[in-house]
Amino acid sequence: MSQQPNLSSAEVYERYLRRAIANAWARVLFELASTKTARLLDVPITNVDVAFSLSNSDELYTLLSEGGLSI
Repeated sequence: MSQQPNLSSAEVYERYLRRAIANAWARVLFELASTKTARLLDVPITNVDVAFSLSNSDELYTLLSEGGLSI
């Protein structure tokens, strides 16, 4: 088991803030890429922007289980 560094509250807050900013930028860049791809392929954005569309937990569980992931 690895030992966690002793971080101050400010350091923990900074770490979470950096992650939140990185995640926000990743989503923005993904949306830009999806929009550009949809335009290039001349298809609706819903045909391209599918990475975050697995909101049904049963469907996700089935896909992961059938893919060989043991849950």
